[in-house]
Amino acid sequence: MEQEQQAPTAPGLLALPQLAPAGKFDFSNVNEWPKWMKRFERYRVVSGLNMQSEEFQLNAFMYAAGDNVEDIMNMLVLTEAQKPDYASSFGVGGVLTQRQTDGEWKPVVFISRGLSDAEKHYAQINKEALAATWACERLSYLLGLKFRLETDHKPLVPLLSTKVLDELSPRVLRFQLRLLKFNFDITHVPDKELDRAQRAPDDQVQDRPWQRVGTDLFYWDKKSYLLIVDYFSRYIEVAQLSVTSAQTVIAALKEIFSRHGIPQTVVSDNGPQYSCALFKDFAKEYRFTHLTSSPRYPQANWEAECAVATIKGLWKGGGENSKALLTYRATPLENGYSPAQHIMGRQLRTTIPQLSVHLQPRWPNIKGVRAAEKRAKVYQQRNYDHRHQARPLPTLCPGQNVWLRREEVKGTVVQPASTPRSNIVQTDEGLMRRNRTQLLALQPPHSQPQVTQA
Repeated sequence: MEQEQQAPTAPGLLALPQLAPAGKFDFSNVNEWPKWMKRFERYRVVSGLNMQSEEFQLNAFMYAAGDNVEDIMNMLVLTEAQKPDYASSFGVGGVLTQRQTDGEWKPVVFISRGLSDAEKHYAQINKEALAATWACERLSYLLGLKFRLETDHKPLVPLLSTKVLDELSPRVLRFQLRLLKFNFDITHVPDKELDRAQRAPDDQVQDRPWQRVGTDLFYWDKKSYLLIVDYFSRYIEVAQLSVTSAQTVIAALKEIFSRHGIPQTVVSDNGPQYSCALFKDFAKEYRFTHLTSSPRYPQANWEAECAVATIKGLWKGGGENSKALLTYRATPLENGYSPAQHIMGRQLRTTIPQLSVHLQPRWPNIKGVRAAEKRAKVYQQRNYDHRHQARPLPTLCPGQNVWLRREEVKGTVVQPASTPRSNIVQTDEGLMRRNRTQLLALQPPHSQPQVTQA
């Protein structure tokens, strides 16, 4: 039996059982850092560390982080930690994000829980207050830090920021009292910060299968997966990953490309697996264009996000995952053809009895499919614009001053970014790439015509 190593004693921590300092983290592995944080949280409770002063707890955290403490402190902006929360009819949850040295915010911990029978009957405003309160208490290491609490429920902002407690309902008052130990500013962030320029149907209707694909990573049943979806056919490939490193992601993509060929364009988010130099070299070697969504703007990778939701919905049934994926690939889309027919020119044989004539190769009318897809996207966009009162946004010009909505700082536009509908902005904290919807023009451009960015 392996004997547990006695941890060295840290100054000022003599009264508590010790947690051995952590080994060096691989921050490109999205599971390693949150896993250690959960371990430290258990230790904090079991050891009684949570009963000590906030300064004492922070010293213990820094000691337990070991050789990682410098990287963690460089990675975190402790005065501007950020934690969006949400509430639904059946559960509450939140995500803790941290600002990196390049100004980009990345998620660190995702939390959620179901509602009790009593909580399910709460009014929505009470559910939102519950979500904010529970998330702060669950992420107890925020104690002693100044952070920003974001919510998409606008009425919650005045309720949790008011100092006039006697005007609150008894339930919200209890939540407010529980939050008094935290130091935060609460802000409203609209759930739908989209405009007409975000999703142009002409951009998304492809000429052929496997011309443009989207990729994303997701977690299911304690396992990590890579997903890739074809924009034209909606054909989905899923690969299980042993670890979520850039090397394993690239290896999985190479395997998929060996079956379908190399796409012309690959769209992904800004995760460390996709934004590293290794992936850049991979794109250069395989000669495809790699587009990343603007930081803090996952909607730009909309196809992959939707595909992940589709796969999770299929796998929720509890059946065989491979069979569920087969069923999806063989199921006709709105245009009457299945993803398999779009990409292979034939229908797939499944466990459902089929006539042999239906399994004969038969290519869809590609020209007709493109026209139907374009009409459908125009219709969807028109409905979306009407529901959300979307409006076109004027193009920003170099030298124009802007306000960065999420960071709440001023900046100056340097130039358009290489990615669609994005701009490079100079701020006091350095250069940042942001989607047009995240930038508010502070003054009109000088001697420039107004052009809609689409």
